[in-house]
Amino acid sequence: RSDISGFKGYRKALQIVIRRRAILLIFLCNILGNFYFTVSGTYNALYLTDSRGLALDESLASLVPAASSVTSILLLTIFSPMIRGEVGLLKSLTMAYLLSALSLTVLVTTPKGYLSLAALSGVLSGFYTLAYPSVRTFLTNRIDIVDEKARAKVLSLSTTFSALANWLTPTLAGYAYQIDPRIPFLASIAVLAMNVIITMAIKRLIERE
Repeated sequence: RSDISGFKGYRKALQIVIRRRAILLIFLCNILGNFYFTVSGTYNALYLTDSRGLALDESLASLVPAASSVTSILLLTIFSPMIRGEVGLLKSLTMAYLLSALSLTVLVTTPKGYLSLAALSGVLSGFYTLAYPSVRTFLTNRIDIVDEKARAKVLSLSTTFSALANWLTPTLAGYAYQIDPRIPFLASIAVLAMNVIITMAIKRLIERE
């Protein structure tokens, strides 16, 4: 443990990230997760009403994010407080990534005009609300094991690296959407699948400790 105040402290914080595999892997999860979040937040609503997408009426399409919001609220108020320990956090993360990938799979395979399947996609996407608090809690706990003084700087690096890694995501996703509206979502499914693999690797790592 050491003093990490000032700008030089970021070098110490970066060393903590690089040298601790669990922290490095959860860092990667956060970056990849923000790719999905950016694509989903930008293009989901557009895809629902796009003639090349589901071509839903705007008044009906609004039910899909509403279904997602209801799921999120229920999870945060009922399920989230029940999560205990690092293994519980990782299981929550795995479930969030898996069901979000399933949500996008349902979305891109739903025939035009099928509101019921679109609503199901919305319900499943609501499970991603578990990802952010789980990532932050796991990361914070792991930092505190190494050096609690580094918490603020490591969390700051997490936000900064995620923003830098994804700053071109909206533009690239926009070009991909013009080619085929499903491409950004297919890329997001791949990213979420990678996050599932990473969380499983972290779980095996901490079980060996």
